[in-house]
Amino acid sequence: MRTHVGEPPAKPLPVIVKTIVDELLSSWLRRTGQIYGVSARDVLRHFGVTPPEALRLMDFAQPLEIKARLAWCLRTNVTRIRRASHPVSIKRSIGHIAIEAPFFNCLTCARKRQTNVPCHPVSRSWYESWRIACGFCGRPFHLGPRPSNHAMELPPVPDNLWQDAVAGSKIFECYLGGEPCGWLPPRLIWALASIPISSRSGARTGFGLIILEACHAAYGGLHQSPASTVRTKNAYRRLGLLAVLHRFNQNPARWIQAFSDAATEAGKAAISALLDDLPDAVGDALHEETAAHTTLRRGLLYACQAAELHQLRLKIAANLRQIDEFCLKLTSAAPQ
Repeated sequence: MRTHVGEPPAKPLPVIVKTIVDELLSSWLRRTGQIYGVSARDVLRHFGVTPPEALRLMDFAQPLEIKARLAWCLRTNVTRIRRASHPVSIKRSIGHIAIEAPFFNCLTCARKRQTNVPCHPVSRSWYESWRIACGFCGRPFHLGPRPSNHAMELPPVPDNLWQDAVAGSKIFECYLGGEPCGWLPPRLIWALASIPISSRSGARTGFGLIILEACHAAYGGLHQSPASTVRTKNAYRRLGLLAVLHRFNQNPARWIQAFSDAATEAGKAAISALLDDLPDAVGDALHEETAAHTTLRRGLLYACQAAELHQLRLKIAANLRQIDEFCLKLTSAAPQ
């Protein structure tokens, strides 16, 4: 059943539950209904919003009309409603939501909420694959297997890797929100880092060059296997993938050259093909050895979005050519 907006109530709710940092919209609605002795669905019906089949669907991108209605009834603004939801639609959530049931959380904050709040809030971080720290206290999520599993000795995470991963998670958040987020979309950066290289150190992809720490088995063979998404339960692997985003955007020309120098013949061909599919302005800037943040901020602020739109344009053009060829075949095969 599709969510739609009906008649609004006469006034906003008199008492509003204070939201908690990083709390999901469904959780906020549930806690709001609790103080009035009703369900979250009843709260939505009172607002004139038809509740979806599953309340969890409210946590994904909604039409502006629904956001505006919720903002007015809850005495807040549309920005706050947007931040309480995943920045993607339910159809695009497969590469964004790590798992349907939350498995990453800060145990300290969870215990406090269970003891102090009858209906404890649910954090956006628990679901999203790019989050690496608790949205409440900022502590890093538990890395590696459960504490009871001592089968593998876990490596300490270097401070510089952790800091780069945090910066990378912010880049990914900006990417999801359509804000300036670097030179290339994350999937293209990971595609560059996934190219096969010639190495005697055991690294078989470009990840082994840009994330030297990924040689440990805890990273899920990141230096040996290609990757295209941060959707993984391996927290170490996700840490490395996010750090790649930050390190690449710091000096893209340097890393492209490093990948090209170490790549196999197939890898070099893949790099050339990827760069040829970029807009001329972005491709030329990436080839320059002096590519810097100043260039990105002034002339190519939305270079990432420009690259995505250009690739989409190329795909549409290719599809149109295929349709034209198919129509010509049908025309020639039709009886005269």
